[in-house]
Amino acid sequence: MMKKIYLVLVLFVLLTACNRTFTPQETNYYTGTKGVELEFVGYSPPNNVYEQTTFPLAIFVSNEGAFSLNGSPFKGLITYSYDPFYLAEINGTAESEFETIIINGKSDGFPQGDLQTKLLPMFTVKPVLGQRESPTTELFVSACYPYNTKLVDEVCIDTSSLTNDMRSNVCKAENKVYSGQGAPVAITEVHVQMNHMLNKIRPSLLIKIKNVGSGTVLAPVSSSEQARACDIQKDKRGDWNTVKIKALLSNEQLTCVPEVVHLRQGEGSARCFMESGGFGAALNYYAIMIVELDYVYLTSVSKEITIERTELPDIEYLSSNNCEYWETEIDGICKNNCEICSEGSSLSFCNSQIVDQNWSCDCGPIECTTIIGSRKLGGIVDGIEVKSGNCIFGQSFCAPGKYCCIKQ
Repeated sequence: MMKKIYLVLVLFVLLTACNRTFTPQETNYYTGTKGVELEFVGYSPPNNVYEQTTFPLAIFVSNEGAFSLNGSPFKGLITYSYDPFYLAEINGTAESEFETIIINGKSDGFPQGDLQTKLLPMFTVKPVLGQRESPTTELFVSACYPYNTKLVDEVCIDTSSLTNDMRSNVCKAENKVYSGQGAPVAITEVHVQMNHMLNKIRPSLLIKIKNVGSGTVLAPVSSSEQARACDIQKDKRGDWNTVKIKALLSNEQLTCVPEVVHLRQGEGSARCFMESGGFGAALNYYAIMIVELDYVYLTSVSKEITIERTELPDIEYLSSNNCEYWETEIDGICKNNCEICSEGSSLSFCNSQIVDQNWSCDCGPIECTTIIGSRKLGGIVDGIEVKSGNCIFGQSFCAPGKYCCIKQ
Protein backbone atom coordinates (compact mmCIF):
# COMPACT_ATOMS: atom_id res chain seq x y z
CA MET A 1 0.00 0.00 0.00
CA MET A 2 2.79 2.42 0.96
CA LYS A 3 4.60 1.63 -2.32
CA LYS A 4 1.49 2.54 -4.33
CA ILE A 5 1.12 5.83 -2.47
CA TYR A 6 4.80 6.57 -3.09
CA LEU A 7 4.46 5.86 -6.83
CA VAL A 8 1.39 8.10 -7.07
CA LEU A 9 3.27 10.95 -5.39
CA VAL A 10 6.24 10.54 -7.75
CA LEU A 11 3.94 10.59 -10.79
CA PHE A 12 2.18 13.70 -9.46
CA VAL A 13 5.49 15.55 -9.03
CA LEU A 14 6.64 14.57 -12.54
CA LEU A 15 3.37 15.64 -14.14
CA THR A 16 3.28 19.01 -12.40
CA ALA A 17 6.93 19.60 -13.36
CA CYS A 18 6.15 18.85 -17.02
CA ASN A 19 3.24 21.29 -17.05
CA ARG A 20 5.27 24.10 -15.53
CA THR A 21 6.10 26.89 -17.99
CA PHE A 22 9.24 29.00 -17.78
CA THR A 23 9.16 32.60 -18.94
CA PRO A 24 12.54 33.75 -20.30
CA GLN A 25 13.94 36.86 -18.67
CA GLU A 26 14.04 39.80 -21.05
CA THR A 27 16.93 42.23 -20.70
CA ASN A 28 16.55 45.87 -21.66
CA TYR A 29 19.80 46.84 -23.36
CA TYR A 30 18.55 50.34 -24.19
CA THR A 31 19.90 51.87 -21.00
CA GLY A 32 22.92 53.99 -20.16
CA THR A 33 24.56 57.00 -21.81
CA LYS A 34 27.60 55.54 -23.57
CA GLY A 35 28.40 54.55 -27.13
CA VAL A 36 31.85 53.75 -28.51
CA GLU A 37 34.54 54.41 -25.87
CA LEU A 38 38.34 54.60 -26.13
CA GLU A 39 41.07 53.85 -23.60
CA PHE A 40 44.83 53.57 -24.02
CA VAL A 41 46.22 50.07 -23.52
CA GLY A 42 48.38 50.11 -20.40
CA TYR A 43 51.61 52.02 -20.97
CA SER A 44 51.32 52.31 -24.72
CA PRO A 45 52.11 55.13 -24.96
CA PRO A 46 54.29 55.28 -21.83
CA ASN A 47 54.33 58.25 -19.47
CA ASN A 48 58.04 58.92 -20.06
CA VAL A 49 60.14 58.21 -23.13
CA TYR A 50 63.77 58.84 -24.07
CA GLU A 51 64.77 60.68 -27.20
CA GLN A 52 65.72 58.49 -30.17
CA THR A 53 63.74 55.50 -28.85
CA THR A 54 60.54 53.88 -30.09
CA PHE A 55 57.25 53.00 -28.43
CA PRO A 56 53.93 51.39 -29.50
CA LEU A 57 50.50 52.97 -29.47
CA ALA A 58 47.54 50.69 -28.71
CA ILE A 59 43.95 51.48 -27.86
CA PHE A 60 40.94 49.67 -26.42
CA VAL A 61 37.73 50.22 -28.41
CA SER A 62 34.51 49.24 -26.63
CA ASN A 63 30.90 49.63 -27.70
CA GLU A 64 28.94 50.14 -24.49
CA GLY A 65 25.75 51.28 -26.18
CA ALA A 66 22.81 49.44 -27.75
CA PHE A 67 23.59 50.10 -31.43
CA SER A 68 25.94 47.87 -33.43
CA LEU A 69 28.40 49.10 -36.04
CA ASN A 70 27.92 46.13 -38.35
CA GLY A 71 30.15 47.36 -41.17
CA SER A 72 27.36 47.29 -43.75
CA PRO A 73 26.80 50.16 -43.88
CA PHE A 74 27.53 51.33 -40.32
CA LYS A 75 31.21 51.60 -39.40
CA GLY A 76 33.41 53.98 -37.47
CA LEU A 77 36.81 55.49 -38.09
CA ILE A 78 39.86 55.82 -35.82
CA THR A 79 42.22 58.75 -36.36
CA TYR A 80 45.25 59.95 -34.41
CA SER A 81 47.34 63.11 -34.25
CA TYR A 82 50.69 64.12 -32.76
CA ASP A 83 53.31 66.88 -32.88
CA PRO A 84 55.80 66.05 -35.66
CA PHE A 85 58.37 68.29 -33.96
CA TYR A 86 58.82 65.61 -31.29
CA LEU A 87 57.49 62.37 -32.79
CA ALA A 88 57.55 60.47 -36.08
CA GLU A 89 55.41 57.44 -36.88
CA ILE A 90 57.05 54.29 -38.22
CA ASN A 91 55.33 53.17 -41.41
CA GLY A 92 54.17 49.59 -41.65
CA THR A 93 54.01 48.95 -37.89
CA ALA A 94 50.22 49.20 -37.44
CA GLU A 95 47.88 46.23 -37.73
CA SER A 96 45.98 46.09 -41.01
CA GLU A 97 42.80 48.17 -41.21
CA PHE A 98 43.17 49.41 -37.64
CA GLU A 99 41.30 52.57 -38.68
CA THR A 100 37.97 50.79 -39.23
CA ILE A 101 35.57 50.24 -36.32
CA ILE A 102 33.15 47.35 -36.79
CA ILE A 103 31.92 46.37 -33.34
CA ASN A 104 28.78 44.97 -31.70
CA GLY A 105 26.68 46.88 -29.22
CA LYS A 106 24.83 45.43 -26.24
CA SER A 107 22.66 42.43 -27.10
CA ASP A 108 21.98 38.86 -25.96
CA GLY A 109 25.25 37.82 -27.61
CA PHE A 110 27.17 40.73 -26.05
CA PRO A 111 25.32 41.65 -22.84
CA GLN A 112 27.82 44.37 -21.96
CA GLY A 113 28.88 45.26 -25.49
CA ASP A 114 31.95 44.21 -27.44
CA LEU A 115 35.60 45.08 -26.79
CA GLN A 116 38.53 45.18 -29.21
CA THR A 117 42.23 46.06 -29.09
CA LYS A 118 43.66 48.17 -31.92
CA LEU A 119 47.40 48.39 -32.56
CA LEU A 120 48.19 51.77 -34.12
CA PRO A 121 51.57 52.74 -35.65
CA MET A 122 54.71 52.73 -33.53
CA PHE A 123 56.48 56.04 -32.98
CA THR A 124 60.08 57.21 -32.87
CA VAL A 125 61.01 59.99 -30.45
CA LYS A 126 63.05 62.64 -32.22
CA PRO A 127 66.19 64.19 -30.64
CA VAL A 128 65.32 67.04 -28.29
CA LEU A 129 66.39 70.39 -29.70
CA GLY A 130 67.13 73.49 -27.66
CA GLN A 131 67.67 73.78 -23.94
CA ARG A 132 64.48 72.20 -22.58
CA GLU A 133 65.32 69.50 -20.08
CA SER A 134 62.15 67.40 -20.31
CA PRO A 135 59.68 68.70 -22.91
CA THR A 136 56.17 67.28 -23.07
CA THR A 137 54.00 66.43 -26.05
CA GLU A 138 50.50 65.06 -26.44
CA LEU A 139 49.08 62.17 -28.46
CA PHE A 140 45.41 62.21 -29.50
CA VAL A 141 43.24 59.30 -30.66
CA SER A 142 39.66 59.85 -31.85
CA ALA A 143 36.76 57.64 -32.88
CA CYS A 144 34.12 58.94 -35.28
CA TYR A 145 31.05 56.74 -35.73
CA PRO A 146 27.40 56.83 -36.84
CA TYR A 147 24.96 55.93 -34.07
CA ASN A 148 21.29 55.57 -33.30
CA THR A 149 19.21 56.29 -30.20
CA LYS A 150 15.93 54.38 -29.89
CA LEU A 151 13.17 54.92 -27.33
CA VAL A 152 10.16 52.59 -27.10
CA ASP A 153 7.47 53.37 -24.54
CA GLU A 154 3.72 53.53 -24.00
CA VAL A 155 1.75 56.78 -24.31
CA CYS A 156 -1.81 57.18 -23.12
CA ILE A 157 -4.27 58.16 -25.85
CA ASP A 158 -6.56 60.31 -23.74
CA THR A 159 -9.92 60.92 -25.43
CA SER A 160 -11.85 61.80 -22.27
CA SER A 161 -12.38 65.39 -23.46
CA LEU A 162 -14.39 64.01 -26.41
CA THR A 163 -16.53 61.52 -24.54
CA ASN A 164 -17.19 63.19 -21.17
CA ASP A 165 -17.31 59.60 -19.94
CA MET A 166 -17.37 59.59 -16.14
CA ARG A 167 -16.17 56.00 -15.93
CA SER A 168 -12.65 55.50 -14.67
CA ASN A 169 -10.05 55.18 -17.42
CA VAL A 170 -7.02 52.93 -17.51
CA CYS A 171 -4.73 55.91 -18.07
CA LYS A 172 -4.45 59.62 -18.67
CA ALA A 173 -2.02 61.67 -20.75
CA GLU A 174 1.11 62.53 -18.80
CA ASN A 175 4.64 63.71 -19.46
CA LYS A 176 7.57 61.27 -19.47
CA VAL A 177 11.12 61.63 -18.13
CA TYR A 178 14.04 59.41 -19.19
CA SER A 179 17.69 58.98 -18.23
CA GLY A 180 19.23 57.26 -21.26
CA GLN A 181 18.64 54.75 -24.04
CA GLY A 182 22.07 53.11 -24.41
CA ALA A 183 23.58 55.90 -26.51
CA PRO A 184 25.57 59.15 -26.02
CA VAL A 185 22.63 61.27 -27.23
CA ALA A 186 19.51 60.75 -25.12
CA ILE A 187 15.82 61.55 -25.23
CA THR A 188 15.35 63.10 -21.80
CA GLU A 189 11.68 64.16 -21.81
CA VAL A 190 8.49 63.69 -23.80
CA HIS A 191 5.68 66.17 -23.13
CA VAL A 192 2.35 64.69 -24.26
CA GLN A 193 -0.51 66.89 -25.46
CA MET A 194 -3.92 65.85 -26.86
CA ASN A 195 -5.12 68.35 -29.48
CA HIS A 196 -8.75 68.60 -30.68
CA MET A 197 -9.41 68.46 -34.42
CA LEU A 198 -13.19 68.40 -35.03
CA ASN A 199 -14.32 65.10 -33.48
CA LYS A 200 -10.82 63.65 -33.32
CA ILE A 201 -7.85 63.75 -30.97
CA ARG A 202 -4.45 64.32 -32.54
CA PRO A 203 -1.59 63.71 -30.10
CA SER A 204 1.41 66.03 -30.11
CA LEU A 205 4.76 65.12 -28.54
CA LEU A 206 7.38 67.67 -27.49
CA ILE A 207 10.59 65.64 -27.45
CA LYS A 208 13.64 66.96 -25.62
CA ILE A 209 17.12 65.77 -26.61
CA LYS A 210 20.51 66.06 -24.89
CA ASN A 211 24.13 65.13 -25.58
CA VAL A 212 24.82 63.06 -22.45
CA GLY A 213 28.13 61.57 -23.64
CA SER A 214 31.64 62.96 -23.30
CA GLY A 215 32.11 63.66 -27.02
CA THR A 216 30.82 65.89 -29.81
CA VAL A 217 27.79 65.47 -32.05
CA LEU A 218 28.74 65.92 -35.70
CA ALA A 219 26.40 66.08 -38.73
CA PRO A 220 23.86 63.36 -39.61
CA VAL A 221 24.11 61.78 -43.05
CA SER A 222 21.66 60.33 -45.54
CA SER A 223 21.21 56.57 -45.91
CA SER A 224 23.28 56.62 -49.11
CA GLU A 225 26.15 58.31 -47.23
CA GLN A 226 26.27 55.94 -44.23
CA ALA A 227 29.32 54.03 -45.44
CA ARG A 228 31.21 57.37 -45.66
CA ALA A 229 29.64 59.00 -42.61
CA CYS A 230 32.97 60.04 -41.08
CA ASP A 231 34.89 60.73 -44.30
CA ILE A 232 32.53 63.53 -45.33
CA GLN A 233 32.30 65.35 -41.98
CA LYS A 234 34.75 68.10 -42.98
CA ASP A 235 32.34 69.12 -45.73
CA LYS A 236 29.46 69.19 -43.24
CA ARG A 237 31.12 71.27 -40.52
CA GLY A 238 28.33 73.85 -40.70
CA ASP A 239 25.82 71.15 -39.74
CA TRP A 240 27.65 69.82 -36.69
CA ASN A 241 25.69 69.46 -33.44
CA THR A 242 22.58 68.22 -35.25
CA VAL A 243 20.55 64.99 -35.10
CA LYS A 244 17.78 63.56 -37.29
CA ILE A 245 14.56 62.61 -35.53
CA LYS A 246 11.65 60.37 -36.51
CA ALA A 247 8.70 59.16 -34.44
CA LEU A 248 5.79 56.73 -34.66
CA LEU A 249 2.69 56.50 -32.51
CA SER A 250 0.44 53.45 -32.71
CA ASN A 251 2.36 52.54 -35.88
CA GLU A 252 1.47 55.91 -37.47
CA GLN A 253 4.35 58.03 -38.78
CA LEU A 254 4.42 61.45 -37.08
CA THR A 255 5.59 64.70 -38.63
CA CYS A 256 8.50 66.16 -36.66
CA VAL A 257 9.41 69.87 -36.74
CA PRO A 258 12.26 70.38 -37.13
CA GLU A 259 13.25 67.06 -38.68
CA VAL A 260 16.91 67.91 -38.09
CA VAL A 261 17.38 69.20 -34.54
CA HIS A 262 20.21 71.62 -33.75
CA LEU A 263 21.68 71.13 -30.27
CA ARG A 264 22.60 74.37 -28.53
CA GLN A 265 24.85 73.87 -25.52
CA GLY A 266 24.17 70.18 -25.98
CA GLU A 267 20.36 70.37 -25.87
CA GLY A 268 17.50 70.68 -28.34
CA SER A 269 13.88 69.72 -28.96
CA ALA A 270 11.36 68.86 -31.67
CA ARG A 271 7.59 68.63 -31.81
CA CYS A 272 6.16 65.51 -33.44
CA PHE A 273 2.45 65.34 -34.28
CA MET A 274 -0.22 63.68 -36.44
CA GLU A 275 -0.86 65.79 -39.54
CA SER A 276 -4.06 64.03 -40.50
CA GLY A 277 -6.51 61.52 -39.11
CA GLY A 278 -6.57 61.09 -35.36
CA PHE A 279 -8.24 59.06 -32.65
CA GLY A 280 -12.01 59.09 -32.17
CA ALA A 281 -14.12 58.89 -29.03
CA ALA A 282 -13.33 55.77 -27.04
CA LEU A 283 -12.10 54.71 -23.66
CA ASN A 284 -8.53 55.80 -23.00
CA TYR A 285 -5.89 53.28 -23.95
CA TYR A 286 -2.13 52.88 -24.29
CA ALA A 287 -0.38 53.17 -27.66
CA ILE A 288 3.22 52.32 -28.49
CA MET A 289 5.51 55.31 -29.11
CA ILE A 290 8.82 54.84 -30.96
CA VAL A 291 11.31 57.71 -31.26
CA GLU A 292 14.65 57.38 -33.06
CA LEU A 293 17.61 59.73 -33.40
CA ASP A 294 20.28 59.33 -36.07
CA TYR A 295 23.60 61.16 -35.82
CA VAL A 296 27.38 60.91 -36.10
CA TYR A 297 29.44 61.10 -32.91
CA LEU A 298 33.08 61.91 -32.13
CA THR A 299 34.90 60.82 -28.96
CA SER A 300 38.59 61.31 -28.14
CA VAL A 301 41.29 60.44 -25.63
CA SER A 302 44.69 62.04 -25.19
CA LYS A 303 47.85 61.44 -23.23
CA GLU A 304 50.74 63.72 -22.36
CA ILE A 305 54.20 62.21 -22.75
CA THR A 306 57.36 63.52 -21.12
CA ILE A 307 60.50 63.24 -23.26
CA GLU A 308 63.75 62.70 -21.37
CA ARG A 309 67.12 63.53 -22.82
CA THR A 310 69.40 60.51 -23.34
CA GLU A 311 72.12 60.80 -20.75
CA LEU A 312 73.63 57.38 -20.18
CA PRO A 313 77.29 57.94 -19.19
CA ASP A 314 77.87 54.28 -18.35
CA ILE A 315 76.86 53.22 -21.84
CA GLU A 316 79.08 55.82 -23.47
CA TYR A 317 82.01 54.78 -21.33
CA LEU A 318 81.63 51.04 -21.94
CA SER A 319 80.46 51.09 -25.56
CA SER A 320 82.76 50.89 -28.54
CA ASN A 321 82.17 52.03 -32.09
CA ASN A 322 81.18 48.45 -32.93
CA CYS A 323 78.11 48.49 -30.65
CA GLU A 324 74.68 49.98 -31.32
CA TYR A 325 73.16 52.55 -28.98
CA TRP A 326 71.04 49.85 -27.29
CA GLU A 327 74.12 47.70 -26.66
CA THR A 328 77.09 47.79 -24.31
CA GLU A 329 80.45 46.14 -24.85
CA ILE A 330 81.24 43.60 -22.14
CA ASP A 331 84.52 41.66 -22.43
CA GLY A 332 84.73 42.57 -26.10
CA ILE A 333 81.17 41.39 -26.89
CA CYS A 334 78.22 43.70 -27.69
CA LYS A 335 75.20 42.73 -25.60
CA ASN A 336 71.79 44.37 -25.54
CA ASN A 337 71.23 46.34 -22.36
CA CYS A 338 68.17 44.26 -21.41
CA GLU A 339 70.31 41.12 -21.28
CA ILE A 340 73.05 42.89 -19.32
CA CYS A 341 70.59 44.13 -16.70
CA SER A 342 68.88 40.73 -16.43
CA GLU A 343 72.24 39.22 -15.45
CA GLY A 344 72.32 41.42 -12.36
CA SER A 345 74.45 44.32 -13.57
CA SER A 346 74.61 47.33 -11.29
CA LEU A 347 75.03 49.83 -14.14
CA SER A 348 73.05 53.00 -13.55
CA PHE A 349 70.80 52.58 -16.60
CA CYS A 350 69.42 49.24 -15.36
CA ASN A 351 65.74 49.47 -14.52
CA SER A 352 64.63 48.31 -11.06
CA GLN A 353 61.94 46.16 -12.74
CA ILE A 354 64.57 43.87 -14.26
CA VAL A 355 65.31 41.55 -11.36
CA ASP A 356 66.09 38.17 -12.93
CA GLN A 357 67.22 36.37 -16.07
CA ASN A 358 63.69 35.92 -17.43
CA TRP A 359 63.87 39.37 -19.05
CA SER A 360 64.84 39.51 -22.73
CA CYS A 361 64.32 41.43 -25.98
CA ASP A 362 61.84 38.85 -27.28
CA CYS A 363 58.75 41.09 -27.30
CA GLY A 364 57.37 43.21 -30.08
CA PRO A 365 54.50 45.67 -29.69
CA ILE A 366 51.86 42.97 -30.17
CA GLU A 367 53.30 40.79 -27.39
CA CYS A 368 53.42 43.81 -25.09
CA THR A 369 49.73 44.42 -25.57
CA THR A 370 48.71 40.78 -25.39
CA ILE A 371 45.58 39.75 -23.50
CA ILE A 372 46.59 37.66 -20.50
CA GLY A 373 44.35 38.04 -17.48
CA SER A 374 41.28 39.82 -16.23
CA ARG A 375 40.64 43.53 -16.47
CA LYS A 376 37.65 45.75 -16.08
CA LEU A 377 37.26 48.46 -18.70
CA GLY A 378 34.52 51.06 -18.50
CA GLY A 379 32.03 48.63 -16.98
CA ILE A 380 32.85 45.82 -19.41
CA VAL A 381 34.27 42.73 -17.76
CA ASP A 382 35.85 40.80 -20.61
CA GLY A 383 38.64 38.79 -18.99
CA ILE A 384 41.55 40.82 -20.24
CA GLU A 385 44.57 42.49 -18.78
CA VAL A 386 47.46 44.15 -20.57
CA LYS A 387 51.07 43.16 -20.03
CA SER A 388 51.88 46.78 -19.28
CA GLY A 389 53.95 45.89 -16.21
CA ASN A 390 55.87 43.21 -18.11
CA CYS A 391 57.34 45.45 -20.82
CA ILE A 392 59.64 48.45 -20.61
CA PHE A 393 58.97 51.10 -23.25
CA GLY A 394 60.93 54.13 -24.32
CA GLN A 395 64.43 53.22 -23.13
CA SER A 396 67.54 51.99 -24.95
CA PHE A 397 67.39 48.35 -23.89
CA CYS A 398 66.65 46.64 -27.22
CA ALA A 399 66.83 47.14 -30.96
CA PRO A 400 64.10 49.30 -32.55
CA GLY A 401 60.78 47.46 -32.63
CA LYS A 402 61.75 45.17 -29.74
CA TYR A 403 61.14 45.69 -26.04
CA CYS A 404 62.69 44.40 -22.85
CA CYS A 405 60.06 42.09 -21.41
CA ILE A 406 59.40 39.13 -19.18
CA LYS A 407 57.23 36.28 -20.47
CA GLN A 408 55.26 34.44 -17.81
